Amino acid sequence: MFLVRTFLFICCLTLTALAQGKVADGGYAPVELKNIAGRASELEGRRVVVTAEIVSVNADFRSMNVFDQTSKAFVAVSLEQLSKSQRQALIHEPVLRVSVFGRIEIKNNRVVIKADQVMPLATNLVASK
Repeated sequence: MFLVRTFLFICCLTLTALAQGKVADGGYAPVELKNIAGRASELEGRRVVVTAEIVSVNADFRSMNVFDQTSKAFVAVSLEQLSKSQRQALIHEPVLRVSVFGRIEIKNNRVVIKADQVMPLATNLVASK
């Protein structure tokens, strides 16, 4: 009987550990920018995660453009759903690379990601001799 209880306990712990990754991501699917540009109509309305470099930011801090250097893809990101303090933190700190969590929309035949969250990624600086 002890072995059965131990086995069930181990199974429960294993299931809990495996399920944590599913709950933590919040339903966002990682997608590359080249896939968004090529399959925009298929991905419209889906929640995605995109990692790219910031190319430009609109003067009113309501949108920015991101670029993936490997695939040469360029996508607009709407920051309207973020709070003012979150938008200003992105602008005032030297952020070059971000992960954007949001929903894909098509406006005026152009792909736009409506950001729910934008997380700056750390840039590793290496000193040269």
